[in-house]
Amino acid sequence: MNDSIGKSIERLETENNFCWYVEFKPKNMFGFDLEEHNKLVEVFIKFLPKENIKILKLNDENVEEVFELNYEEILENIKLLCEGKGKLYDEGDEISYSILTENFLSIIQQGMIFWSSKKELAFEWAEKLKENDLNFFKPSFVGNSVEKMVSNLNKEKE
Repeated sequence: MNDSIGKSIERLETENNFCWYVEFKPKNMFGFDLEEHNKLVEVFIKFLPKENIKILKLNDENVEEVFELNYEEILENIKLLCEGKGKLYDEGDEISYSILTENFLSIIQQGMIFWSSKKELAFEWAEKLKENDLNFFKPSFVGNSVEKMVSNLNKEKE
C-alpha cells in the first residue's frame, strides 16, 4: 500500500491507465455552496465500492501518506468534509485527499471533485453529473501526457 508514497497523481493515473479526466465545474468559482456539494456527494457515493478504499494524502499533487477507510468511514468523512472536518479535510492549500479504487482516482475537496478513469467510466460519471444538473468540463483525454509519463517511467527503469 505504501508503494504510492512519493508518486505524483499523474504517475498513478498512468500506472492505472486512467487516461480520461472530468473536472466538476461549481456554479460559483469562489465560495462554498452546501446544496451543490451535497448533490455532488450523493452522485459520487454511488460510484464507491462497498469495501476498504485507499485514501491518498496529497501534498502539492504528490502522495505523502496512504491509508484505508471502510465504506462507512468514507461516507462519514465525505459528509464531514462539507463542515470542514474529518479525515478528508485539511486547511492547508497544498494538502488534498484522493480516493483511489480499481476503477478511478478522484481528488475530493469541499465542493469539488477531480475525476480520472478509463473512458467508459469517465463518460458515465459525466452523464450522472448531467442528470443531476451539476456542471462539469467535458471529459478530456489526457493520453498525450500519460504517454509522455510512460516514456519517462521507462527511462527511469533503464
